[in-house]
Amino acid sequence: MKSLRSRKTLVAIAVSTAAFAFVFASYILRPAVGATYSPADAASTYKSKCQSCHGADGKGQTAAGKKLHVKDFREFQGDRMPILLKGKGKMPAYGKALGDAKCKELVDYIQNTFK
Repeated sequence: MKSLRSRKTLVAIAVSTAAFAFVFASYILRPAVGATYSPADAASTYKSKCQSCHGADGKGQTAAGKKLHVKDFREFQGDRMPILLKGKGKMPAYGKALGDAKCKELVDYIQNTFK
């Protein structure tokens, strides 16, 4: 009798542990809200935040871009993420306004669009 109770208890513990592990893994491994890459959203963000200086073609040949000596995206070597997050020179920081996920989407968009 005691052996049967022990087995049932062990099975109950195993099932409970497995259920907890499944729920926990589902929570941890789920995609973060807004973390999926959306080229349309990134393009819209680029148009509203970047295009006035960097231009539709990423060359920086707009009036504001020339005045600020904006570099052509195709010639830029280095990590864009810190610049986008914290700003540089006359370029404003967008980290707080956009958040890390949107900034990452924007960097991906720029790297894939202006090759």
